Amino acid sequence: MRVSISYGSYTPECIRVIATDSLGNAAETHILKDKFLHLDAQLLTVAVFRKQDWTRELSIEVTSHDFSDGDRCTGTVIERHTAPVTVPATDIEYLDVMLLARDDDHDTYIQRTDTVAGTDCDDTKASVHPDQPEACTGDRDLDCDGKAGCADPECVNHACDDHDPCTLNDRCTTRGTDSTAECVGTLKECQPPDLVCYTQESSCTSDTGECVYTLKDLGATCDDSNACTQNDRCNGAGSCAGELLAPCVASDACHRSERNCPSNGTCVESVDGSKVNTPCTTSIRNGVCRTDGVCSSFPYIPSNFDPNSIPEADRSLDVHIQCGNTTNTFIFDSGNLSWTPAQGCVLPTLPTATVIGDFAVVPIRNLIIDRGRALRLTGPRPVILAVYEDATLSGDVLANARLVTAGVGGDRTTCGTLSGGDGVFSRQEGSGGGGGGFGTPGAAGGLNVSTNPGGQGGAAVAGTLEPLVGGCPGGTGGSANNGGTGGAGGGALQLAVAGTLRVENWVSVSGGGGRGGKGSPNDKGGGGGGGSGGGLLLEAFRLELTDQTKLTANGGSGAQGGGIQGKTGASGTDGSLSSKEPAPGGDGQSTGAAGGRGGAEGGAPNAGKDGGDNAGGGGGGGGVGVIWLHGFGSCNIPQSCNDADNNGCNISPKTTPDCP
Repeated sequence: MRVSISYGSYTPECIRVIATDSLGNAAETHILKDKFLHLDAQLLTVAVFRKQDWTRELSIEVTSHDFSDGDRCTGTVIERHTAPVTVPATDIEYLDVMLLARDDDHDTYIQRTDTVAGTDCDDTKASVHPDQPEACTGDRDLDCDGKAGCADPECVNHACDDHDPCTLNDRCTTRGTDSTAECVGTLKECQPPDLVCYTQESSCTSDTGECVYTLKDLGATCDDSNACTQNDRCNGAGSCAGELLAPCVASDACHRSERNCPSNGTCVESVDGSKVNTPCTTSIRNGVCRTDGVCSSFPYIPSNFDPNSIPEADRSLDVHIQCGNTTNTFIFDSGNLSWTPAQGCVLPTLPTATVIGDFAVVPIRNLIIDRGRALRLTGPRPVILAVYEDATLSGDVLANARLVTAGVGGDRTTCGTLSGGDGVFSRQEGSGGGGGGFGTPGAAGGLNVSTNPGGQGGAAVAGTLEPLVGGCPGGTGGSANNGGTGGAGGGALQLAVAGTLRVENWVSVSGGGGRGGKGSPNDKGGGGGGGSGGGLLLEAFRLELTDQTKLTANGGSGAQGGGIQGKTGASGTDGSLSSKEPAPGGDGQSTGAAGGRGGAEGGAPNAGKDGGDNAGGGGGGGGVGVIWLHGFGSCNIPQSCNDADNNGCNISPKTTPDCP
C-alpha cells in the first residue's frame, strides 16, 4: 500500500509510520526532515509492504515529532493519526493522511489545538509565542502561559496601564503574598497654574484625564507681578493684567529714564548715548551732552577742573593779544590773579581768574595770540586756561623757568626726592648740585677735590598731570658761602579748549639753568644743578598742531663750579623753548668744572664734571618734564612732530597723544 502524508505551514522534524496486523505483527519506519523529497509540494509518500505471514487487516499509525536522534524520531509527539486498512490481494491500497500542525506566523512555534501538541497560543502573530517577554500594559497573553498583563508574575512592579487617565505611574502591584498582581496608579493631583486668577478648586476628567480649574470672576483683584502696572484685575480667562504706570521723564536732554519693572517700578535714569555731543539746555546753561550725561559747555570731561562750576557771565570775554613780542609780553600772575599788558599796549578788558583748589583758572570765551606776540604766565600757582569756544595760538605761551626763577607753578612744595640734591663742601672745594627730576631723572653733580659726591639727581615719576604740577629745582652747589643756586623747575600749564585748539608756535614749560659757583682763595663753590622741565597739558575737542608747533618741557643745564682768584663759574642754560636739543652745560673762563647738559628729546641730562684743586664741581643737568596731548573728537598732528630732527614741528619730550 502507499501512504501519502501532506502537511501545511509547519514542516515536521521527523515522521514515523507504524503498520500493525490483526495478529499483532508490527513494523515501522522513521523519516527525518532532511530525507523529505518533495518539500515544495509539502508531501511525503511512504510505501508499506505486507509480509506473507501477516493478515490483510492492518492498522496504520502516522505520528509527527519535533525532534530526532540519529535515524529515529524522538521528542514530543506533535500529532497522531491512526487508520484501519484492508490490503487487497491483487491491488495497491491508498491511504491519505493530512497533518494538522501549523506555523502560519512562521515564528517556529506550532499552534496549540486539542489534537496538536503545539505551544503557540496565537499563530496569527509572530510576536505571540512562548519565551516572548510579557507586555504588562494591556490584557493580551504574549508568552502563551495563560496569564496576561499584571496576572503574569514577571510583570510584578513593572509599568502598566490601568486605563484610568486620572492616574499616573501605573504599576503591577500585589495586594498580598498569594494574590495575582493588578495594575494600580497614583491619582493625578490637579494644581491650578497659579492662584492669581484661579481658585484652589480643581478636578480630573475621567474620560480624558484633563484637569479642570475654577476661574476667579472677571474683574477680581490680582497681582500680575509687574511693578510697572497698577489696578491689576483678572480677565475671567485666567490672566491678570494692569494699567501701565505713566512714562518716566528724564531730568534733562542728556539722559533717558525707564522704569525698573523687574524690581520696584521706580524710574531709573541713565546716560543716553545717542545724545552725546548734541546740544542741550538746562536752567543755568546751554551746552552739549557729555559722555557722563552732564549738559556742559565742554563736550568732554576736562582734567583738573569742572567747567560748569564757573558762571557763564565770568567766561564771556575774549582774549586777543595783538601787540608786544616774546620779550615784551602780556603777563598773567597766578599769585595775585592780575594781568600786566606788554609795554606800550593798551590794557583791554581781560577775564577775571578764580582759584579752584591749587590752580588759578582763567575762563576765556575765545583765545587768540597773533604771530610774534606772547603771553607769559608767572606766579606760584599752576594755571589752567579754560577756553569755552576756540583757541588759536599763532604766537607764544611761555610758562618756562628762567635760571633760578621758577615757571608758573614750578618748584612745587611736593617735589621731595624729585628735587636735585645739594653738593658737599670739603677741603675748600664744593661738589656740584644735582639736577631736578620729573618726567626723567636729573643728573648728579660733579665730585669735589676730596671726591665727595655731588648732589644726587632728582627722581622721576610717571606724571599724568592729574593733578597739574610743574617741574622741580636743581640742588645748590657745595660751599660755605659760594655755592651756585640750582635752576628752577619749569611751569605747570593746562590749556583746556571746548572747541578747536590750534597751536602754530611755541608753548613752553622748560626748566631753568643753575647758577655758577663763586670762587675765593678759601671757597671754590660747586655749580648749581639744572631745574627739570614742567608739566604741559593740552586738551581740546579738536586738537590741531602744525609744522611750526613747538611744545617743550626741556630741562635746564647745570652750572660751572667756581675757581680761584674769585672767578664765578658760568651759569647753566635754560631748557630750549623751541628745540629738541639739550641745553649745554655752563662752561666759562672760570677754572671750575663744567656743568652737565639738560635733558631733552635729543638726549638725556649729563652729570656735572668733577672738580679738583682750586675748582668746584659742575652741577648736573635737569631732567625733562611731562607733556600730554588729548584730542577727544579729532586730532591733526603732522608727521614732523614725530621726526627726530629739529625741522618743522618739535615736541620735547615726545609724547603719545591720546586721540580718537
